[in-house]
Amino acid sequence: MSRENALPIVYASMVFLLSACATAASGGDLTASSEKPLRGVAAFADDPRLGEEVKSACFASSIDGFRDNTRETVVLEVSPSRDVLVDVGRGCSDMVDAATIGLASHSLCLRKGDRLLVSDSFFGLSQSGGRPADRCLIRGIYAWDEDAAEATEANSAE
Repeated sequence: MSRENALPIVYASMVFLLSACATAASGGDLTASSEKPLRGVAAFADDPRLGEEVKSACFASSIDGFRDNTRETVVLEVSPSRDVLVDVGRGCSDMVDAATIGLASHSLCLRKGDRLLVSDSFFGLSQSGGRPADRCLIRGIYAWDEDAAEATEANSAE
């Protein structure tokens, strides 16, 4: 096969491969499923731990910890007895792999419209594999009661 005849095949193959990668990277589902999974706070609609939306989450000097992070949500421990679920919506690429989360808030209260600083590095927000930390806009803050799931299970067992 001559080089002139092979080039169109090579170009066509590259376009096909790149479009397949773009579909997968953008979250496109390659199966024939018609139902989209619930995302963000909507994924917790039937979860007894999810409480009402709150205007702010105030803390003493810093957030005590975080857990249960998904692409769009994270549970923050604002005090030893109070947790909140924070919804950041889409566009926070490091949330699932977050090793460090900081706050871009000028007060000791976290509010809708503030930002979480998210890094996949254990060495701090400035050491994220050569990339700056993601700045994730807070779209909602919800009360979170970790014990509510256990109470619901206990009530249903009776």
